[in-house]
Amino acid sequence: MMPCHIDLTRQHYSSFSMDPSFKGRAQPYIAAIKALSVVSLFGFLGVGFYYYGTHLYIEKFVLPTPDMLEYDTRRILRAATYREQLAENPRSAYTFLQMALDQIIENGQLGPTSLVVQDINYRMAYAAFKQGEIDKAKELTEICLRALKQPADYDSKVDDKMRLEIFKQQQSIQVNLLAYELGMTGGVYNNGQESIAEVLPAIEKLEDMVSLWSKLDGNGIRDPMPYIPVWSKDKLLLEKTRAMIIFSRETLKSGNIADSDALLTLAWKVSQQNQPQNAEKSWLKNIFDTATYIEKEKRCNDALILAELSVTKLLQKSADTALKLAEKGYEISTERVSESADVNTDYRGEAQCLACTPLLLFTMGNIFELEPRGEQKALLYYKRALRWTYRGDYISGVPKARQLVSGHSIESRIEKLTKASDR
Repeated sequence: MMPCHIDLTRQHYSSFSMDPSFKGRAQPYIAAIKALSVVSLFGFLGVGFYYYGTHLYIEKFVLPTPDMLEYDTRRILRAATYREQLAENPRSAYTFLQMALDQIIENGQLGPTSLVVQDINYRMAYAAFKQGEIDKAKELTEICLRALKQPADYDSKVDDKMRLEIFKQQQSIQVNLLAYELGMTGGVYNNGQESIAEVLPAIEKLEDMVSLWSKLDGNGIRDPMPYIPVWSKDKLLLEKTRAMIIFSRETLKSGNIADSDALLTLAWKVSQQNQPQNAEKSWLKNIFDTATYIEKEKRCNDALILAELSVTKLLQKSADTALKLAEKGYEISTERVSESADVNTDYRGEAQCLACTPLLLFTMGNIFELEPRGEQKALLYYKRALRWTYRGDYISGVPKARQLVSGHSIESRIEKLTKASDR
């Protein structure tokens, strides 16, 4: 048997164990440190690109900021626009708009009746409305209404009479619609059913003005107010639909079911003409959200139309049609705030989604209650409708003007069916 010889000279020893210096001890980690440094660098560059790229995108393609304002104020306004239109969060948008307005007033950049300030006040009112802050929305809308009656400070930059007229017409339409939705009727506001009816011809007049302006703009006429854009066709159709919904609601309150139904049917047709084109230009669209701002507002209008149209059809004894409309409306209204969503994490300030969904479920409950032995199914839908109503109250309080069915009405129906089933 041959003896075993071990060649100790061929043994390999770790340089780490042989070199007690700092460099020797750090040797095994050098590669990892280099890799981490590269990753951190790219991460830093990525965050920087996203931040500056977003601000550039908003300035060039979404909503330019007024060049007469200070740099920091413009930066804050871009942050507000981001949270209004790209990553929707009404609460944060309101906060940024308030910060910008405070700076404008405190630094004396513009007067309280300037076009920019009027526009910011409306945006704040609408953001407050969307998150359910009804009192704050009313307060700001009152400021907007009063500003419309005063001579405007034209920021010493705008001398185009047609462009100013377009701004005043747009501001009047959107402020009056919001005032009506907030229930600000009578008295100083003078917003009754008659005034809301006048909004529709006002929108048609604005359409003619915008059409003429578009021709001038196409001939290279520079817009003196790019920071308060002329409404696109999509936006015009959106506001026309919104006016029809409000007008039909008031018509139904007066007991005219057929006219309300006809207005809602027309509103649906107008809404379906609205196929937003903005998505084609939104090269950062996928980074932010799956739908543009106009698309989201359109879906909200569609859900509201179907919710209220299902009611008029049921009142006209067309239960089958009413059920189909309510089911379609429920499908749309829960696209963004699902029934299983956690209100603490998934809710994004969309009080409107929590306004029409209870009505849709309540209407379906009404329909099933009319069916033979449909009480238990109706009870199930009433309870679901009540849960949605409570969700709205728990989160932020859905604006009373948009509570299309009250929790008390639903509770009464549940109590009635429960007592009947216990007999």
